[in-house]
Amino acid sequence: MSLGGASVSNFALTTLAVAMGVSAGAGVSGGGASSGEEGTETFLLNLSNPVNATILDGQGVGTIQRNPILISVTVTRTTGKVPLAVGFNATATVSGHTTNPSHDLLYFWNFDDAAGETWAHGPNTGLDKNVAFGPVAGHVFKTAGVRNPQLVVLDGRGNSASLSVTITGTAWAAADTIYIANGALPVAGVNGVDSGATYYNETTWAGVASRWAANKRIMLRRGDTWACGATTVTPAGCQIDSYGSGTYATVTSSGDNQIPFSLNAGQNDVRICNVQHTGPRTNIADSGTINTTISPPTNLLALNVVSTGTTYGLVTASGTANEIFIQDCDFQEHDSNGVGYLPSNICLYVSHVYGLYVLGSKFSKAASHTVRLNGVQRCVVDSCHIDEPAQNLGVSSHALTIREIGNNTGTWPGEWTEDVIVSNCYIASNRVQWTFHIHHAGALFAGRFRRILAERNFIDAKNLCFVTEAQETLTFRNNICKSEEWGNAIILYNGNTATPDASPDPDGIQFYNNTIYSLRTGSFSAFQLGGSNVAITNTVIRNNLVYAPNATSPTMVSTTGTVTGTIESNNSSPAQMTGTRPWASATPVLPIDFTPTNYAIGAGVFDYRSQRDFFNATIAAPVDMGAIQT
Repeated sequence: MSLGGASVSNFALTTLAVAMGVSAGAGVSGGGASSGEEGTETFLLNLSNPVNATILDGQGVGTIQRNPILISVTVTRTTGKVPLAVGFNATATVSGHTTNPSHDLLYFWNFDDAAGETWAHGPNTGLDKNVAFGPVAGHVFKTAGVRNPQLVVLDGRGNSASLSVTITGTAWAAADTIYIANGALPVAGVNGVDSGATYYNETTWAGVASRWAANKRIMLRRGDTWACGATTVTPAGCQIDSYGSGTYATVTSSGDNQIPFSLNAGQNDVRICNVQHTGPRTNIADSGTINTTISPPTNLLALNVVSTGTTYGLVTASGTANEIFIQDCDFQEHDSNGVGYLPSNICLYVSHVYGLYVLGSKFSKAASHTVRLNGVQRCVVDSCHIDEPAQNLGVSSHALTIREIGNNTGTWPGEWTEDVIVSNCYIASNRVQWTFHIHHAGALFAGRFRRILAERNFIDAKNLCFVTEAQETLTFRNNICKSEEWGNAIILYNGNTATPDASPDPDGIQFYNNTIYSLRTGSFSAFQLGGSNVAITNTVIRNNLVYAPNATSPTMVSTTGTVTGTIESNNSSPAQMTGTRPWASATPVLPIDFTPTNYAIGAGVFDYRSQRDFFNATIAAPVDMGAIQT
């Protein structure tokens, strides 16, 4: 067993009590044998591969069966200064009951930290930050000390396994801390200023930046404001934070290339915490808060950062980045004019990121896309509020877009956008565009998408709720989808067949336990699958609750090309789709309004692959159709 980037495996030491005389024979290492009543011995057996292994001693045979769940966890780091951002990856966990364990098993994380602290954003603001679900998770440990996060994995068949790791966070020393105020010299013992630290009075942002140093904690006085006249570079190992009373320390920008927190080559382990940046709110192409386009870093943390009036909040757009954490942030971009289709018109733009954790944050009112993840692996977007691309610029603008790793060259680079989880989010758009979108970036379509999991989200769309070109193992479950105008709520297709490097047709795509509400007048089909010359295989569409009261002859699924699998199974019938309203509210707005009260009760079939409903409640019989279980 090892940590810190290496695989941690639990080989489920098996305790076997056999009511007969048992001796440890060849190939079996007995440990801690204890005498019970005559003829009975209990052994702790440590076997490398004990599946259906047997022990024979002449009096009988004992059969050993290994726990079918074999946990494997990697952690990005186990020690460091707090706030310490740590990524957890259990995608290598395997089970004898499924070939898709990342989606078919239930992963429950308890981080042993900050119990009772809840998220401020997303549709379920009561969710505890100390817990998470899914094969990939991230957590920011804010206080010093030793924590023992635990992962429990269940398969819905009565089997479970667990694993704990140790994380140690250390506090900053006063000698490594610099306090800065605007207008007066900080005083030790006042407003929480540590004795033994260094103190400065700086009236300009250039003066503030001149005090930054590698591996130092820079504390800015809350309530003070500085004007950023030019882009400033944050050193490696540096933490920018705030102290004292008030809400934020604030920096303002009034023009182009006035970015307060930029990173150059090698600027790793940077933390931007508890600060506010206000931009010019005008048609300026490069007005941002955190910019890593020069050379993306490893271990970048944005914690409780507010960005308003800029053309982007955070952008990383060249090279590759590793372990980017964005937690409790509020990026509201008010570029009212728009400057065309550029990354700088997006609240959050990341490219080629390996380990991205977007937690409990709000992104709204971008001139183009709101959040665009342009090629990611090991990515979690959890408990976030993502809404309102604000302008109609004549381009495809979406609330949340996930795109491929690659540069639109027509040749697949060999990497997948994969192991992406979008959960517990509010995703909305008042635009006539697609709201949640998994799609290739350009006409050459040389990308790949797989192992995408979207669950327990509320998608509120004027147009389409969800459009995907995923090729392998996408699961869309326990989501609430509200669509106003379009003839479909969800589309799965493959637009790559005519390209030089055509990607595979979709396989293993699952849509189940979703609630879909459409206000469409006229023809409507909840799911549209396929395309010309496309074969979609191993598709699951089941237990979906659909209500489209204004539709004409609605259908659950419309297909083009070849579509095979379990479709039209335990879903709302066409008569139910336009018949009795399945919930009490005539004008449902909030997720709770979609709680089923009529035909859906007990109508579904329990699916072991989904054990939590929209509100994270455990699903138990009788099982309701849709995203909410009553």
